[in-house]
Amino acid sequence: MAITKKYFFPILIAFVIFLNSVVFLPKYGSWGGSVDVEYELLADSLLKGQDFSLHGEKTMFREPAYPFFLFLNYKIFGTRPGTIIIEQIILFLLIIRLTYLISLKLFNAAVAKIAIFMVAVTPVFLIYSTDLSSEIFAALFVLLTTHLFIKSLEEDKNIFPILSGLFLGVLVLTKSIFIFTPVLLIPVYFLAKSSSALKKSLIFILFFLIVVSPWLCRNYANFGRIAVADRGGMVFYLHTVKSERSYSELKDFAMAAFFGEFFVKIKNPDFDIREAAGINAMNERREKLLGQGFSFSGADKIMWQEAKELFFKDPIKNIFTGFLEFSRFNAPMVPRDSLAFSFSGNLGEASLDRFLRGAIIVFLRLIWWAILAAALYGTIRSLKERKNLALPLIVFIIYLNATIFFLEGVPRFAFPIYPLYFTFFAFGVMNLIRKKNLKKGGNK
Repeated sequence: MAITKKYFFPILIAFVIFLNSVVFLPKYGSWGGSVDVEYELLADSLLKGQDFSLHGEKTMFREPAYPFFLFLNYKIFGTRPGTIIIEQIILFLLIIRLTYLISLKLFNAAVAKIAIFMVAVTPVFLIYSTDLSSEIFAALFVLLTTHLFIKSLEEDKNIFPILSGLFLGVLVLTKSIFIFTPVLLIPVYFLAKSSSALKKSLIFILFFLIVVSPWLCRNYANFGRIAVADRGGMVFYLHTVKSERSYSELKDFAMAAFFGEFFVKIKNPDFDIREAAGINAMNERREKLLGQGFSFSGADKIMWQEAKELFFKDPIKNIFTGFLEFSRFNAPMVPRDSLAFSFSGNLGEASLDRFLRGAIIVFLRLIWWAILAAALYGTIRSLKERKNLALPLIVFIIYLNATIFFLEGVPRFAFPIYPLYFTFFAFGVMNLIRKKNLKKGGNK
């Protein structure tokens, strides 16, 4: 009985992961290829000694960390995607372990167990583990950076700011959107009143720059741009081109952003979420520029300038769009796509079919809002209780949400911070339970 009690929770987590694999992987797993095929093409070019290039031309279209990971696997084990999938499932288990350690350090064992149960039960973690894309990689490095940064706040050892700086550098080379996180993380050393805050800050930023600088220099030498990747202009254009829509069109997009394309199509069967989201307009503008002889990097630079003009041409519409992107960003993935893109297509003629699909969408949205509300409550409680070690998690959450306000709100972009959401969710739930118990005790 003692052994059963000791291992009950790990067995439960293993069972949940197994159940997810049986239910979701047959339909949504990607054992044979990648959603973002450029990763495989870049890895293949490195394997052939063609530098970091697409179609024979040097590129900065994608960040380099994940293609190098694939390249090293191909070099050592041959071109066997199955080997990489097995490795990524191991990384998924490491994500669970790191979530547990961070939650335990910040709060307690009960919070840690709830947090890792949420990670295990959320199917997109296992689904992305079977996909040759950088999502699992990014989530791992968010957690590694956070875990080691917390260690550097607690202990006066140089190794922790060194490692947290190095891992943050790898995270930026995996997802360039995190490029400015050091600006917000460094003040945490001083806010948390960490010993030797200045020394730790300098070490942290130095080793971060050691990782990212060679890639930035390479891109500047080849493309005249100090950037990790050259999709920023296109993503910003994708955001601002929506301001060209009428308020009536934006109203339909707002409905799709909150509840999905399904509800808009009931009254407007011709509604196309890709058109409303600006995806078609962005692709058409890019192809036109490429057809005029501009390089991919050159096209991105032009679209960045055009996006800035569109933003300041109608800032009110663009700010309104930002709230919609924020909503889309924090929508549930069903099971990996944005809610706005799910349950669309043929609406069906049967009223019961429409009702059931609509009910599922509303249910998923309400459940996810409840999770986010509990996470927000847990975040506020952690601040009120002066849990300074929680500040690095809060920085990542605020930074990514604030940045996406000006870009494209795809839930997949939020995936790397899901474990942080779940940590605060667990703390929020435990506080609500504690509050309820105290209230009951007071009534007695």
